Amino acid sequence: MTDYDYDIKKDLYNILGCLPNSSSEEIKQAYHRKILESHPDKNENSHQNIKIFHDVKAAWEILGNTDRRRKYDAKFKQIQLEAEGELIYANLLPNDLEETEDIDTLSYQCRCGNSYIVQKTDLEQTNCVLHIPCQECTFVIAVET
Repeated sequence: MTDYDYDIKKDLYNILGCLPNSSSEEIKQAYHRKILESHPDKNENSHQNIKIFHDVKAAWEILGNTDRRRKYDAKFKQIQLEAEGELIYANLLPNDLEETEDIDTLSYQCRCGNSYIVQKTDLEQTNCVLHIPCQECTFVIAVET
């Protein structure tokens, strides 16, 4: 399965019965629980049970792999933000940002010509995504810490 074979609009965490901030071990436990609950050999082979079983397997293939999970999280968050009307210009990591004259801030150039300004103290948070608006236009950058 490639990273694009699965319907990105599906909430894989919900399929496994866990949350986006769940640890890898919690996701693994949720997968084992759900796969046993929906396995065709343990349940009647209804179309719905088979579909759930395949959804659980697909969710595990993505969320059980650190790199695929990170990519899924970014894409899923982008879809959620677009649904809320927020336009993401770029998904970045802290090292993608540039130093500014102000030692307390970093920046990233927007396509409108202006800049996104990020406070270095905001980057101290871990395992979150910061949404930084452009100072001029309606675009936002997402910085994964």
